[in-house]
Amino acid sequence: MVDISTGEIAAVIDNLKPKKAAGLDGIPGEIIKEFFYANPEWFTELLNQLLRRGNFPEIWKVARVVLIPKEDRDLTHAKDYRPICILPCWGKEFDKILSERLSFHLENNNLLHPLQFGFRKKRSTIHALHNIMKYIQEAQDRGMLPASSH
Repeated sequence: MVDISTGEIAAVIDNLKPKKAAGLDGIPGEIIKEFFYANPEWFTELLNQLLRRGNFPEIWKVARVVLIPKEDRDLTHAKDYRPICILPCWGKEFDKILSERLSFHLENNNLLHPLQFGFRKKRSTIHALHNIMKYIQEAQDRGMLPASSH
């Protein structure tokens, strides 16, 4: 496996959203960013050690659940809250790096089905709908479906 580069980490770190809540470890993204820029070699080596060992620390997978009250609701009922899960920033950043690498590998080696649209760059539900409309139009052109009345 190829080591994670400092540039890969910087690309993810630079896209950290400021003022996001910290996970269970209590370390907000701004601090992670400071750690990285204070000593990028140490940070890069840490993530590469985890990658080499196939280790994604358990603590980075544990979310802190926060209940957000819905507006104008009776807050005595559980249904009147919206739960959100806040994961540790370390884990989110490591996950983004791994996800980018996996996507790159799958795309560049044509390992995804051509009709896979979800979770792919430059593909969306609009593209999927366009394919469906094209399929329907072709079926109509071949007389397999009645022509649309619209």
